[in-house]
Amino acid sequence: MLETMLRRYRKTLIPLFRDLQYLHRNPNNLPLCFAIQERLLTRIRRTEYRIRTLKQQTHLLKSKIKHDRLPHEQTTRLKACVEDNYCLKDEYDKLLCLFRDIGDGIAFTYLNKWDIKPLCLSKEHAGFISGKKGLRLELQLFRASRPLNIVCILNDLTNSLRHGDLTYIKEGVPAILEVKSRRLHKEDARAQRQIERARRLLKYLKEDQAEGVYPGQDNVTLHRIELANNERHHREEITALIGRALTSKENLTAEVEAGLYYNVSVARSAGLDSLNQIPKGRNIYACFVNCDKYLQKAYYPFTLSITDANALLEFYAGRCFISAFVDLG
Repeated sequence: MLETMLRRYRKTLIPLFRDLQYLHRNPNNLPLCFAIQERLLTRIRRTEYRIRTLKQQTHLLKSKIKHDRLPHEQTTRLKACVEDNYCLKDEYDKLLCLFRDIGDGIAFTYLNKWDIKPLCLSKEHAGFISGKKGLRLELQLFRASRPLNIVCILNDLTNSLRHGDLTYIKEGVPAILEVKSRRLHKEDARAQRQIERARRLLKYLKEDQAEGVYPGQDNVTLHRIELANNERHHREEITALIGRALTSKENLTAEVEAGLYYNVSVARSAGLDSLNQIPKGRNIYACFVNCDKYLQKAYYPFTLSITDANALLEFYAGRCFISAFVDLG
């Protein structure tokens, strides 16, 4: 069903994917940064409306099944409708996550990924943006930021930026803004906790050490140090491999560095021949990458990892399967 839904949204998603890639290559194009977020805002609110509608319909159907004395055949039909609504809601939830993955692509364009991790893992996602108190004020501040030549991200458009409502970024340094539509009182314990968490996180990002960065670690001082080696990645290789597989309609495997193999499967046949490159009789660790499409743990987003828009859509639609194999020897 998700494949059918994403086919319907193709004309929306492909331009968003392409514009995100262009923005990633040209981060100084701030008008495009704001324009992508405005489009995401519209799409996310529409998707949230559909999810709410489905939940209301499901509630009414379940109430009818429980309280109305209906014939067995009609009850069976209503139960089938409830199951269909559950499945459709699940697909819309995934679509919502995909739109926010595009928002994550903006965050990872302007922020260091190691800065994003504590902004994500230290708090649960806030939930729907539509119907949120204070949204009007957030949007006013967001749109007022356009002429200031400062990057501004509406946090609810992402899966990863979970502290505050707006994140301002200048020269790679984030500032978190918590927007309140009412006057803040010292007795407001929830608001004070939000402010204190934001202060701890910003201290950690600035000084590379702080207490209580993650929940349940109030007395733990977390330190971070620079990696000893430069990071290596193979984003160009995986995008090219997907492109060749989709063009040839064959399952392909490539050794992208010594002991590391990527496999892309697009054909419905078993295609075990494509795995012949992986050495036999070795200690091999296998990872099915598609399982992590909706993980929401602040890993580098697939919307930036797979640089071809069509290949990215095939991956999200479940028509392209990626596996990684590591020769542990």
